[in-house]
Amino acid sequence: MSAHTNEPLPADACPTDEIEPHETREEIIANRWLCIKVCIALGFLTVATVGVAIIPFSMWGHIFVALLIATVKAGLVVMFFMHFLHEKWTIYQTMMITIVFAFVLFALTWLAWWDPILLPYNIYGGETVTPSGH
Repeated sequence: MSAHTNEPLPADACPTDEIEPHETREEIIANRWLCIKVCIALGFLTVATVGVAIIPFSMWGHIFVALLIATVKAGLVVMFFMHFLHEKWTIYQTMMITIVFAFVLFALTWLAWWDPILLPYNIYGGETVTPSGH
């Protein structure tokens, strides 16, 4: 029924096939337990991050393991708490493109760091800087 008249709503006003049913009590409880399990996993991974600092690795080993654990933790948060697990394919495509561009920017930064452009003159004044050191 319409809010202001006693006339029924048209059949196409609210198509029922597009409306998802509400969750049942059992589904809500199952989702709650899933959230608790994810929180426990995040806590465990946080403790593991601190624990890895005690293990004798090289500097790069520590960085790699810490970034690996951080990636898993970020994935858990995105998938469960940001509900990314139930999104449409377009969202996944957008995220993949974003990740590819982020890696390209990291690669460009890394390349600039390992192969800097050396100018034949010093733009700040003073002695001239040359690649040969003369």
